[in-house]
Amino acid sequence: MAAACLALFAAWRCCRRVVRLARRALLEFNRALLYLLALLLFGTLPMTTARLRIVLQGVAAAAIVVCTVALITRVLPGVWPVVPNVANDRLSYPITYWNSLGLSVPWAPFCACTSRAASASRPTCA
Repeated sequence: MAAACLALFAAWRCCRRVVRLARRALLEFNRALLYLLALLLFGTLPMTTARLRIVLQGVAAAAIVVCTVALITRVLPGVWPVVPNVANDRLSYPITYWNSLGLSVPWAPFCACTSRAASASRPTCA
């Protein structure tokens, strides 16, 4: 059901492009199509604890990289210069939405600790 709704959303975005002939509408259609393909890919793979652990480790690694880059742009601006943005007093690089950057900070250790705890707590037979 979710895939069908997402496919309809992508088709609506494509029709919007035909009607308006807008470049932004094509980008929105491509994004919706990417979401649909990701949903279909991850929805068809059977989820095991090993795969879940790998996904958590990947999310933690990505969040750590994003947070490190954001910190470098503020602490060492000469090393990684950033073009001035709408609000220069807020972290807006590498993710332009500063709330999502703020949410990725607690997600990194959470995912790392959850992944580590899942691998350490394997039941053993006595």
